[in-house]
Amino acid sequence: MCRLLGFAGSNEEEFRRLFSCLRGVAENDPLNRKEPSHKDGWGYVAVSSERLQHYKTVKPIFKDDEVPKVRGYSLVVVHARQTSFEALVSAKHSHPYHYTTVKGDFFFAHNGSVDREALAKVLRVRDPEAHVDSELAGLLIAQKGLRKGYEILAKHMRSSLDSLVVHLSPKKVATLYYYGAFDVERVKSKGLPEDYYQLYYVKGRGFEAVLSSSLLFHPECRGMKAEKINNGVLKQLGRRVALSSE
Repeated sequence: MCRLLGFAGSNEEEFRRLFSCLRGVAENDPLNRKEPSHKDGWGYVAVSSERLQHYKTVKPIFKDDEVPKVRGYSLVVVHARQTSFEALVSAKHSHPYHYTTVKGDFFFAHNGSVDREALAKVLRVRDPEAHVDSELAGLLIAQKGLRKGYEILAKHMRSSLDSLVVHLSPKKVATLYYYGAFDVERVKSKGLPEDYYQLYYVKGRGFEAVLSSSLLFHPECRGMKAEKINNGVLKQLGRRVALSSE
């Protein structure tokens, strides 16, 4: 159970506001009273025409001074982790995961759970216990492509497939995608609010964003006009960004 923020735009002030909300709810999630702390590492990928930054750490987001940079029009994915695989808490398993293929580079951040053993069979991974389910989910996206990958993942979803993906093409053009899907009954069985895994879309002056529901309960983000994202729909956030060849 993690928290997500996807941002596309040039409004650095609004990004910092949303990032502050993510940091706040990662420390004390108002929608998860049983396990309110997303303390198991965090990371981000940020792409502008000038550069690509990928950062991962085992530190909690609320105990780290690092803040992603918005340099002109930027695509940013931020993930605060809370894991059920305590033995695999490390910077390696902080999101976004990074994969390089002939189709380009993929940066994958996920909130929820999928059937690790089933994905291992699809991917022909011999030792599933050495991997996190989200790690295998991202690998499937990188190998099969976005649409085919999510089609397969949907068959093996447990709690949620909420995720953000930055794809950097071989020609160094970046695109940010988002996908929301969750099992309401499974959420209820965990004693969580029905919309705990619901992703929301917000739009303002110079930005668009996709975010986890908890952020809307933070004082800095409360009252933002937000739309629920439909389950099972893959969409692009913002416009593409071409990295400079210089």
